[in-house]
Amino acid sequence: MSAPKYINKLQGKKVIVIGGSAGIGYCAAEASLESGSHVYIASSSSTRVDKAVAQLQADAAGTEAVKGSIQGREIDLTSDESVEQFIAWVSGDTVAGKDKGVDHIIFTAGDALQLGDLMETDFEDARKAFDVRFWGALRVIQIAHPEMKDRGRLGSITITSNGRTELPAYLLVYRGPWHTAQQRAG
Repeated sequence: MSAPKYINKLQGKKVIVIGGSAGIGYCAAEASLESGSHVYIASSSSTRVDKAVAQLQADAAGTEAVKGSIQGREIDLTSDESVEQFIAWVSGDTVAGKDKGVDHIIFTAGDALQLGDLMETDFEDARKAFDVRFWGALRVIQIAHPEMKDRGRLGSITITSNGRTELPAYLLVYRGPWHTAQQRAG
């Protein structure tokens, strides 16, 4: 049997995880670290960043295969200056033989978005969510792109998001088998 196909694909690569202090971002940071990446997490809370870095370091200490590193900083995704400083910090980190630049970006930032009834959604709440989830992601990509060493050939940008809303009944065009099953059960 041959060796696993993807075991060393991230080894030695610089991976940024925006939103890496909790949830899917934390898991992405953990998996990247286990793959031997140099991981840089960012969150809007320095307390959450410090706690996540400490936990990831503790978990990695018990794993023989981990050859990567984990660091983190607070970031304000509504500020060009904050994002520029974070990207420059990651790109410029050449300690222990790391290359200048950025290899991969994983963007998972944002609190759980639950807008409720779409027609009653508070516009200001939705705008704040988009400031992080959409404009923040665009800001990170535009600022980091010049620092991405491989310009997309071997690097990657991954953006995740989630949300929940309720559409008015007249906008629900398709009411397939699931809806029918719910009506029968209820």
